[in-house]
Amino acid sequence: MKKASYIFEKMRNYLHSEEFINNNKIGPKAFLRRRLLTFPILFSFILNLLKKSIPKEQIAFCKNCGLPGTFSRAAVTKARAKLSPKAFIEMNHVLIKEFYNDNTFKKFHGLITMAVDGSTIELPIDSPEILNKYGCASNQTGSKVPIGRISSLYDVANGITWDANLAPYTSSERVLAIQHLESIKTFEIDFKQLLIIFDRGYPSLALIVYLLENGINFLMRCSKQFLKEVNEVEKSGKRDTIIQISLKRATRAARAELEELFPNINFNQTSSIRVTIVTLSTGENEVLISSLLDKEKYPYRIFKELYFKRWGTEENYKFFKVSLEIENFSGKSCNSIEQDFHTTVLAANSQALLTLEAIEEINFNPNISVSSKSKKYAYTINKNIAREVLKHEFVAALLNTEISMEKFCKRIKSTMMQNLVPIRPGRNFKRIREHPHRKYHMNLR
Repeated sequence: MKKASYIFEKMRNYLHSEEFINNNKIGPKAFLRRRLLTFPILFSFILNLLKKSIPKEQIAFCKNCGLPGTFSRAAVTKARAKLSPKAFIEMNHVLIKEFYNDNTFKKFHGLITMAVDGSTIELPIDSPEILNKYGCASNQTGSKVPIGRISSLYDVANGITWDANLAPYTSSERVLAIQHLESIKTFEIDFKQLLIIFDRGYPSLALIVYLLENGINFLMRCSKQFLKEVNEVEKSGKRDTIIQISLKRATRAARAELEELFPNINFNQTSSIRVTIVTLSTGENEVLISSLLDKEKYPYRIFKELYFKRWGTEENYKFFKVSLEIENFSGKSCNSIEQDFHTTVLAANSQALLTLEAIEEINFNPNISVSSKSKKYAYTINKNIAREVLKHEFVAALLNTEISMEKFCKRIKSTMMQNLVPIRPGRNFKRIREHPHRKYHMNLR
């Protein structure tokens, strides 16, 4: 596996490059004057995840990064207005391209197993700018809360978020899914290596045709009523069969979607998809459709486990919302909340690189003690402790070119490996919402 220290070194060099600064500053005169809050320092300050007040954050940041002075809240507000949120997206692309090119990483049956899922987050109130751009949700009392629609493309095996969107509340999750796939075309990765898992809110003819036309493998959960052909398979009692779907029967809305994506589309064409029906522990039948037509390479027995891997993206959202406090924004402008959103993704991916490497070292070296008790379970890194260890340390290493990335990574991994948690397979608990409005639950700390 390509070393995290090598990837972080690439990121550090790019952070201090004129190309990166010029690509992501707002206005030609931004960051020209010599001030304490230079582009790299401001970028790193925001990447440190600002969850306390700005004065508290900047005091700790300057102390840990060895900066000669401090800066005010007003200076931060003025400076971050000159920084594009795309800076964090671009740096995340650097991380992903380095990790997935000429490297070894986890796959499932030779495929990079991804999941697309959407959610919502609460945005800062009392901000007309945010309300106008993202919209709101209201309750029975008429109270309006600004809400954003978020969507992510997540590697469930390696814990890396490839792409994430913060969009208006009324945005379609299917449209956001296609935007993810358009965005990653710059990664120079063979789409045939990808398998993308979707839940039952995504199936549509337009999305299926888009995936097939771009050679992207998919697995979707759908209802029996999604297509007549799928319903007939379920009624026949068959568990695993390949069907032909025709675009002739597409509804008017589906035709409009397809024509927007493919202006010259031929509605006489047919496509082959595989319908697999698995039975859950509850006795419920789960209907899955996919492009994995080769029954020898992808046998029926793998599909239940394969679709369950989608749960990784749900856990990732929980980590974002509870541990990383993604809804705890440090500003009330659209620019600042977009910076906070995309920096959370970048920070989580940076942590994931070190976590993968630490787990690999644990598995490779059985002499590493993971517990004073008998090793009943496999162990993994405690993500909350890992985040705390990286606070201030990672950004200090990015800013100071004299710090050895190799020594930094070795030290952080050592601390990570001293804070492990067991993986208890097969645990299943009924969801009880005693405190439905508690965002940051004590049990998850």
